[in-house]
Amino acid sequence: MRPPGWESLLAAHLAAARTRPFAWGDHDCVLWSAEWVATLSGTDPAADWRGKYATAEEAASVLAAMGFTSWADLAAPHLPAIPVARARRGDIMAHPVNGGLGICDGIHAYFVTERGLTRVEYTKCPRAWAVG
Repeated sequence: MRPPGWESLLAAHLAAARTRPFAWGDHDCVLWSAEWVATLSGTDPAADWRGKYATAEEAASVLAAMGFTSWADLAAPHLPAIPVARARRGDIMAHPVNGGLGICDGIHAYFVTERGLTRVEYTKCPRAWAVG
């Protein structure tokens, strides 16, 4: 269950990402999404691998060492998968091109990328997970 006021928390989480520069291992799509999950649940799904990479290559190595082939696969042990069509604001989405993780906010899903905060129509995303 989501805490009271989660809508304001989501708005603040999205707004903060607009001005924060991308940085592997500090502010990337997976950590940003994990921070959102932690905000709602009080549990950090990235606790085991946070701070263990600082480049794309190191991130890929950490992912492989955990036995995963994509960032989207990393979400599965932490959140229940849902049909994309049932995703709602605040749910986690997989990017349709690079498989990174982002957050649904209505008709768009937002992703932290090296170009900044980007958005994609959520229906274009191949996978979704419920948060709360």
